[in-house]
Amino acid sequence: AEHKALLNACRAEFHGYVRRGRNGKLTSDAWTSGKTFGPKAALQIGLIDKIGTLDGAVARALKLAKSS
Repeated sequence: AEHKALLNACRAEFHGYVRRGRNGKLTSDAWTSGKTFGPKAALQIGLIDKIGTLDGAVARALKLAKSS
């Protein structure tokens, strides 16, 4: 019971972080199931903003860091 209570608290905290981080972008609560989503499904439910590559993400981060 103690472990279950701890895990439930961790899950609730994680859900709060995701909801705040994706504020207004989530289109369903499907992500709360614990299921793993591929890129198309993640995009459809609002977990990600777009599909790209690691190289593209690094290049974008460098560009944004230089413009700051």
